[in-house]
Amino acid sequence: MFGLAAQPDGSPIAIIGVTAAAADYMSDGKTHTFDLTSLGFPVKIMLFGAPTHRAALDMIGQGSEEAGLPIQDLRDADSSIKPPRS
Repeated sequence: MFGLAAQPDGSPIAIIGVTAAAADYMSDGKTHTFDLTSLGFPVKIMLFGAPTHRAALDMIGQGSEEAGLPIQDLRDADSSIKPPRS
């Protein structure tokens, strides 16, 4: 399931909900894709599963290398999912 919404500054945000069945389907590297270009947004989103963060990074690196496309890692903060605050 996905949706689009406008943030307070007017920029769009893609909201993606993944069911347990979808997560299970993607757990071995299969993908789900969302092509938002048909809605007028110049973006496509691909989701895939991997057993660990490292494995996911390796899959992205392998795909990038095979396509001859460089990876530009722009992470500057920890974006990992944290457990809920109690």
